[in-house]
Parts: sequence; structure tokens; C-alpha cells
Amino acid sequence: MLKGLVCALLCLLFTGLIAEDVDWAAIGEEVKELHTDSRKEGDLWTAIQLEAFVKRYPETKIRLSSFLGRSTLVGSPLFAFPENVRNHWDLGADVWAVTNRRFYALKENGRPSQLSFEIPIHPGRSTLNSTRQFVALANTVGNFRARILQTAVMDIETGDLKWRKDTPLTGIPEGQQDHLHHSMVVAHDGSALVTALHRQHGDFVRLQVVTPNSSKPLRGLSRPAGIGPGASWLIASRDRQRLLLSGGKETALQNAAIGPGVAVVRHGDKLSWVDSAGKLSPFVGNV
Repeated sequence: MLKGLVCALLCLLFTGLIAEDVDWAAIGEEVKELHTDSRKEGDLWTAIQLEAFVKRYPETKIRLSSFLGRSTLVGSPLFAFPENVRNHWDLGADVWAVTNRRFYALKENGRPSQLSFEIPIHPGRSTLNSTRQFVALANTVGNFRARILQTAVMDIETGDLKWRKDTPLTGIPEGQQDHLHHSMVVAHDGSALVTALHRQHGDFVRLQVVTPNSSKPLRGLSRPAGIGPGASWLIASRDRQRLLLSGGKETALQNAAIGPGVAVVRHGDKLSWVDSAGKLSPFVGNV
């Protein structure tokens, strides 16, 4: 009984301490500024979410004029979106989502942290770079005679398009079709991406390596794990063997640790460093 009472008191104290650490005045100012920007830019859903956040958390001590006027919204818009969510990322303090046409960034309590922005293609596949600065998108459209792989990379903070490239997928026999497969990876600086494609009824998988100025198919490879700046190197698999592709060579790997633009790989009895240009050198460190 006493032990339970002590635990309850500690919980109340801890909750109080957490509440005191929240700077509601600063949050309120951020909400007001973003709400003004959202109305100016016509970002309706962000404005609606901010208004719902203020109602949910009166600690902000601010009032926002309704973007909907006298219209009534049924249900809470926090953590909800006006169209299908194609992908999302739970990042702890943040939750990001890609819908059919837009990218949204929320805090863990459902408060928008920036304006949402329009994406240029339907996100059949989407992924983040390692530093969470860019979101990469891919989609396939058209019939087998005019199939197109659409790819794009966007800056998350600004909502700006970094680059987009459309690649014709040629040589598809009648009765077959190319579709996006499971995996896609983007370089840490957003300069290249690799996505897997599956030939329906042709029963084979290949990779397509895309940069702003090039697009190259790699047949027989799958499960991309990492790609260097400008596609200087690539780590992927052929059957069950992981490979490093760099400098026109393939190196069979036992294991790989992939970082922003670089990697450490084990091949044979060697441990090597892969630099941003794809060059291998002996790895020196505590291993």
C-alpha cells in the first residue's frame, strides 16, 4: 500500500517536472507564426492541425482564427491527413508522412513543425537519406510500350525540388510490365538513388541507378543497401551474395557498415574503407 502510494507520488512529481520543462510560450509563438504562414501559402491542412493543437493544449494560451470559418470538422485532424498515407517515419520526437500528393512533418504531439509541401510525382516508393535532409521518390507510369520510371529528390526543410529524372523503360514484351520492387536507397547528399524494378511475368529483378544526369539498369542485382555520392559506389546483392560495385569492379562482401557517403566492408580476410569516390583502402581503427 505504502509502496504504491510512493510510486504514485513520484509519478505525479515526475509529470510535474516534465510539464514545467515545456516552454509553452515559445511553442505558442511558433504555432502563431506557422499558422500565419500556412494561411498565406494556402496550406489548409497545416492550418487546421495547428488550430486543433491549440484547442487540445490550452497551455499555449493563444487563439487562432479558424481557416474553415463556421464550418465544422468531424474528428481530430491531429495525426490525420486528407488523403491516403503512402509512407511514414516515426523519428521519436517527429513523425513525417508522405501522402498521395504532399509531405507532412509533425511533432510527437501532432503539431505541424513546418509547412507541408507538394511532391512532384506519386510516391510509389519513398525513402529518406541517412541525415534526414532529403526524401527520395519513385513511381512507374504508362503501358508496356511507353513505361516511364519517375524519380525525384526533395529537400525536406525547404520543400524545394533538388532534382527529377524520368527514365523510359524500353524493351518490355507485350503481356509483361515493369513495376517498382521492394527497395530504394538514396545517397546521403541526395545526388543519386537506386531502386529495384520487377518484370511482371518476366520474373526477374534489376536495379536502376539514377542521378540527375544519368540512369543505368543493373540486371541480376537486388536489395540495394547503400549508394555513394553521384553513384560512385553501390552495395547490393546478387542472389544471396552481397557485393560492392565501384570503379567498374565487383567485390564479394561478408559484411558492410554503411555511413553518410562512405562504408566499411569486410571482404575475404580484409577490412576496407570505401571513400566517397568509391576507392577502397585498408581500414585502420579499433576492430
